[in-house]
Amino acid sequence: MKKSILAVAMTLLGFTMNAQELRVDKTDEFTGSRTKLTNDYKIAKGTSTLYASVGHVNDSYAIYIKSNLDLGCAGARDNYIIFLFSDGTNLKIENDVNDIDCSDEARSIYLLDPSDFEGKTVSKIRLRQSKLYDDCITEAGVYTIQELINAVE
Repeated sequence: MKKSILAVAMTLLGFTMNAQELRVDKTDEFTGSRTKLTNDYKIAKGTSTLYASVGHVNDSYAIYIKSNLDLGCAGARDNYIIFLFSDGTNLKIENDVNDIDCSDEARSIYLLDPSDFEGKTVSKIRLRQSKLYDDCITEAGVYTIQELINAVE
């Protein structure tokens, strides 16, 4: 009996320790607008390591993504992100909506449609900022893009 209780407790603790945490989870008391944003998590590894958080404000979703290497400026006109799915399809998003930021680890922001990720597994991510791009494998990530989206729904 004690072993069963211990096993259940360890399982619950494991789920608690692996849950995505929200950095922001608030509702505007005047407008009812709901804002959720996950913490930053390592989502992929290539030459660089990619870190991301996902946000949800009303009906809009966005991924906030940065590299630990200097790939250039966030918010630049030619920036893009490509998600390569395990089924061979891909999704390219070209509009980095962040203001131009050329600091170290500048964070690009891309609007997402959660339905683009339903039932799919992202196997690689290409992040391009103003100077360079990096292809990164998601196997090295802590959470999947879908798990981060689900955390803010």
